[in-house]
Amino acid sequence: MRYYDIEMKGRLILEKTTSIPIYNPGDEGRIFYYDNQLYYSDSTAQTIVGSGGGGGTSGSSGTSGLSGTSGSSGTSGLTGTSGTSGLSGTSGSSGTSGTSPSLTLQTTVLDIGDWNMDASASVLVPHGLTLSNIRKVSATIRNDANTTYYKLSGNSSGSQTGYRVQISTFDATNVVLLREAGGFFDQTDFNATSYNRGWVVITHV
Repeated sequence: MRYYDIEMKGRLILEKTTSIPIYNPGDEGRIFYYDNQLYYSDSTAQTIVGSGGGGGTSGSSGTSGLSGTSGSSGTSGLTGTSGTSGLSGTSGSSGTSGTSPSLTLQTTVLDIGDWNMDASASVLVPHGLTLSNIRKVSATIRNDANTTYYKLSGNSSGSQTGYRVQISTFDATNVVLLREAGGFFDQTDFNATSYNRGWVVITHV
């Protein structure tokens, strides 16, 4: 007999099973369906005759493969087309450079202490600071009557103020104040003792 242009030769046993039957050589021509697979029994064994198409390779979304068509010997399903590769992410922008922290300047005020400027041309004022941290030195001189103050700044000579006194130097230990012989401060208005002659002001980090 012939159904759908398929010529039948020999017997045909078509069934759906809940397990794979034990093979029997007398089952030749038996076709059964189990666990989404189609099996065919020939004269020697039971063989899977149809299988689903392979899944598409990974990408955005692979297209599923077509199921193989069944027949006396099912044609394998077509392989699914590959999914499109995902786009590469764009690189992140570089972070902005951090700003350098600013240095905090501090001020230390020191008493000059006793300085009879009429008798002594210089005085040493210990500062107790790290030399490399010092940024600026200035000083203030006062007369014995404490009625007039005279400001000195930097390492400049007293000729800048016209009084002939200067912050001579400063080193790792002392700030050195120096007045010029015969100058304005070389007189009795500046010879008191047991008296603070003024102040040294140091700016430092």
